[in-house]
Amino acid sequence: MAGAAIFLMLYNRVFLQFKHNRAKLAVSVLSLLGMLAVSALAGYIWAGYRSLLPAVAVLLAMGTGEGLRLMRRRRCRGSAPVADTHHFIRLMQPLTTLDLAVRRYRIPLPGWPGGNFRIVQLSDLHISDRLPAAYYERVADEATAAGGDLLIITGDMISDLQYLPLLAPFLRRLQARLGVYAVLGNHDWWSDPIAVQSALASAGVVWLANSYRSLPAANCARVRLGGCERPWSKGLAPWEAPPENPSEPLILLTHTPDNIFHIARHAPPDTLVFAGHYHGGQIRVPWLGSLLVPSIHGRLFDHGHFVVHGIHLFVNAGIGAAMPRLRIYCNPEITIVDLQGGGGK
Repeated sequence: MAGAAIFLMLYNRVFLQFKHNRAKLAVSVLSLLGMLAVSALAGYIWAGYRSLLPAVAVLLAMGTGEGLRLMRRRRCRGSAPVADTHHFIRLMQPLTTLDLAVRRYRIPLPGWPGGNFRIVQLSDLHISDRLPAAYYERVADEATAAGGDLLIITGDMISDLQYLPLLAPFLRRLQARLGVYAVLGNHDWWSDPIAVQSALASAGVVWLANSYRSLPAANCARVRLGGCERPWSKGLAPWEAPPENPSEPLILLTHTPDNIFHIARHAPPDTLVFAGHYHGGQIRVPWLGSLLVPSIHGRLFDHGHFVVHGIHLFVNAGIGAAMPRLRIYCNPEITIVDLQGGGGK
């Protein structure tokens, strides 16, 4: 048990960050077998209570870490959705790969005169022919029907280059008043970032990369929209460039929420960070939540709305599925965030 627990910690924080290939699978399997062999050998050499002491110490340390992480997660927990099409777990329906959820949040910004401003988020499309074309069409149509001022995509458009031709037709179905914007995710960078950028451009989607721009809202107010593709891409982050108007809220797209503490130390007030990457765990256990999350922070920010040092973080569970290509007790989702400035009704 101690060896398996150590492996799970390493798998979450280290191995899941690597590019998916046979080498990663081999290293993961060998590491698991190695951990189990070492722990079994220790139990054989130090028979009796002497072998239990280090095992118990490991399990207690990891249990304490999970407890502290749970306390920190509760302190950072943000608001629940004001509307959610999938409130409850259906125990008899564990397979949720195509069971699309739409979750809506409302964030007041009383000091900003921009009125009502709607952001619609998609993430982790992992577009392929492994999921029905009709499913992706439904996702695009529901995202457009939400009537967003902005429609944003927080990375991982594809996970296999052979499916790139499917991307542009999906993107062309997306519409929002001020346009569709995106950053790339780790799978996009691992596949072919130039080809993915070309597909975005051909569909009229603006690739933000590590830059920002100012966009109009209501009542002559504006918002700043920025991208952060670290750690897979280097470059000037949006909060490091001096804004023309510091009072503008910053809407920041980043693929991984692992950036949140760095962002929170540098970003201005009224910053909203939108991320994905974790797939909500993709396979969840009822009432226990996610088990495997590709994050240096473990399960701390696996899914939902959080407030980190005053910065709003929205972690989307994604649309597609990768490795394995299914979801269990974990709905794909569209996130809708309504900003309500002081100029709103």
